[in-house]
Amino acid sequence: MEQMEHEFIFSIDNTTYPLENHPLNHDVLNIGEAVITLEKQIGSMLIMGFEGVSSIDPNVQKTISYLKSGLLGGTILYRYNIENPDQLGELTQSLHEANPNAFIAADQEGGKVQRLIKDNGFTKFPSAYEVANNYDINGASDIYDNLAKELNEYGINLNFAPVVDTNDEEKPCSVIGELGRSFGGDNEKIVKYASAFIDSHHKYNVCTSLKHFSWHGLASGDTHKGMVDVTETAQERELKPFYDLIASDKADMIMTAHVVNTKLDPLHPITLSPTALKTLLRDKGYDGVIVTDDLHMGAIVGGYGIEEAIIRSIDAGNDLLVISNNKAACRGVANCEQDYDMPAKFIDIIKQAINEGKISQERIEESYNRIDKLKNKLQLV
Repeated sequence: MEQMEHEFIFSIDNTTYPLENHPLNHDVLNIGEAVITLEKQIGSMLIMGFEGVSSIDPNVQKTISYLKSGLLGGTILYRYNIENPDQLGELTQSLHEANPNAFIAADQEGGKVQRLIKDNGFTKFPSAYEVANNYDINGASDIYDNLAKELNEYGINLNFAPVVDTNDEEKPCSVIGELGRSFGGDNEKIVKYASAFIDSHHKYNVCTSLKHFSWHGLASGDTHKGMVDVTETAQERELKPFYDLIASDKADMIMTAHVVNTKLDPLHPITLSPTALKTLLRDKGYDGVIVTDDLHMGAIVGGYGIEEAIIRSIDAGNDLLVISNNKAACRGVANCEQDYDMPAKFIDIIKQAINEGKISQERIEESYNRIDKLKNKLQLV
């Protein structure tokens, strides 16, 4: 990777140094015969978005350089990255060539939330609600086989779906139920159709993510715009689809929700709450990957700033962190800036936090091992 002096720096007592001279730089993790540097362990935890549609676009080239160096765990694609099938194939091929083991993610739920859309030459898929209410399980499997096959064909190996939030049809959440993103309000139906979705993706070696953990389905606000308090709306039944899918080994990863339940943690949203993630997931026996929803959403970056959000996310127990660089996420939100040098800064922020005792190095190793185990399971490595 071309060396850029402004990228790889850290500071001590207001003096800047090259990152290679950082006092923790030579710490390593031994995985079998491989030696994984601390930088690469940390880098594996970041999924970053970018603007651009071609491997020759400057922001794409910079992203590719981080992938090649092993300092970025993956990328996430939005509609503005996708113009047509040929273009998408060229883009994802360049990303895979840079790092064959990296995640290339998208939100391809069906319905209102699709990044590969019909107008650009892809297949239109029905929403989760439409599938669960208009198709039997065999019909659903056929739909999701085709959805997963298309993702695989165009180089996307991680789908941030299915949504397993509980829906209240009488008073649906504006960004979940009203958009048809939930399979419904019945736990058995949610689990059955989510399982079909996941099984179809596994046929094509596409990783999935259960979302949004938890209590977003009955919430009354939009976490894209700011913090949403679910203290009065949260119900125990909203957790059950997640637990049932974990028990049946369907949870590749679980995405956290940027919602606050003050009965559990009066200070922080689920994404940033060690109490919530430990009590509700780790203490329940889940040792898989936990991934944040986009940290550039108003509920997080607007209230915490990106540096504090990164440190708190990892301390809370998240293994993968999503930073979208998405203008739509940042629009009107204080402290939200697009930054294509985020991988270098992400590494510096976390290494400084380790040096200051805010995060343990063992915590990073735990996340690296969970991510590596998942990629091996789904043959992404």
